[in-house]
Amino acid sequence: RLSYTADGQWILTSMGTGVPMGLPPRRLVAISTRTGEMRTLLEPVAGTVGDSAPVISPRGDRMAFCRCESDYSCDLFVIGMKGLQVTGSPTRLSDSPSPE
Repeated sequence: RLSYTADGQWILTSMGTGVPMGLPPRRLVAISTRTGEMRTLLEPVAGTVGDSAPVISPRGDRMAFCRCESDYSCDLFVIGMKGLQVTGSPTRLSDSPSPE
């Protein structure tokens, strides 16, 4: 999944596979539409599949994303943003039950 910053200068996405467990988890990145430069926005939590589907709010002050504990257990999070820098800690907005 891809999204853009409000000014259209950066594409937001995730990199990595995260599947199967043991491979590097997905991390959130921004890629410049002008130069192709890639910047990491947020490192994933160790032991998870990782983060994906980043979307920055219209004002650019928050970013929503999915964080997956496994292939079948993902939750929605939001974190503050200032430019392409995250601020604060992610806040969990949903609570998916663990698969049994």
